[in-house]
Amino acid sequence: MRSRDLKYVLYCGFHAGWRALEIVESVPWWFDLDNGRVNLRKTPTIDFKDLEERWVPMTAEFQMFVRDQYGLREPFMLHPEKAHGKNRYRYDFRRPFYEYMKAQGCEWVTPHIMRHTFASLLASMDPVLGGPSDFEIATWMGIDLRTYQRTYAKLRPRHGVLDKAFHCPLPLPEPKPFH
Repeated sequence: MRSRDLKYVLYCGFHAGWRALEIVESVPWWFDLDNGRVNLRKTPTIDFKDLEERWVPMTAEFQMFVRDQYGLREPFMLHPEKAHGKNRYRYDFRRPFYEYMKAQGCEWVTPHIMRHTFASLLASMDPVLGGPSDFEIATWMGIDLRTYQRTYAKLRPRHGVLDKAFHCPLPLPEPKPFH
């Protein structure tokens, strides 16, 4: 596997939270580089696990990689020369992926761990301070909100929630004494 292809796999997993089949079956017309998002839509070769199409925002880094280095490839983004055969996956990136992870000392990282990392990082951002909502993360992941909450909601920061709710930006006047 060429290093740019592996980098594409890593961006799709860590920066967009895609499933392995979504990475393999990704097509160029999903990418809206002008608006920084990927619109995952059904194709003749992929029907999503939750049966719902979705869009996922692109990180600036992922967007620049696709635009400036990787490019939009036809008919598939990853190894377009590989045709569908008898296997479920048109192309299997697991072997070069695991070899790379082992070389990094991260042999425990699987393609699905990339997806969990994406969701965990987003869930650990405080929505009060501009992080995404639970609903947004669940939608981007293509999972039910209850599934998201069972798995990731525990990662939400809880410190200072009451202080933020009762924070008064202006100083209060001194109370007058009772007579």
